Amino acid sequence: MSPQVTVVRTKNQGAGAATNVGVAAVETPFLTMLDSDDLWKPTKIEEQFAVLKDTQADVQAVLCRLTPFGEVTQKTADEKTSGWSRSTLLIETEVFRRVGPVVDMENGFGEMIDWFSRAKSTGVKFHMVDEPLALRRIHSGSTSFKADQGRAEDMLRIAHRAIMNRRKCGE
Repeated sequence: MSPQVTVVRTKNQGAGAATNVGVAAVETPFLTMLDSDDLWKPTKIEEQFAVLKDTQADVQAVLCRLTPFGEVTQKTADEKTSGWSRSTLLIETEVFRRVGPVVDMENGFGEMIDWFSRAKSTGVKFHMVDEPLALRRIHSGSTSFKADQGRAEDMLRIAHRAIMNRRKCGE
């Protein structure tokens, strides 16, 4: 392993909790994350940094599209609309921290949907690279594709949090 890579281990408390532990350990001006079952194309970071460095783009965070692979006969998101994911994000570290921690939902679904909603409400400027630079592994054992028990409840909880946050922000 590269000396530039630090592995941070934590007990299993949810994806959001693990993300927060990782973000707390970051000492660089930018951060990016990769879920354990996803992959990046070799040029992902380079292409995203080009957007961040472009002063005319005026963005603080860059996402990219996702290409599904693996058990693609399972549920998949449309590649044209996918990309709002932890594995596609490159963001200024302080901007991520300003938005606040990733909150795990009671049933384990949608923690990043909630975080992205809060980020948008606080004015974070995102750019989506239309090219798929990340690959999302589709397999029946992943959290996203397990039984839908609790998914609807978590999504309603996220929608409620978003409405309350917008009211607080005066929108």
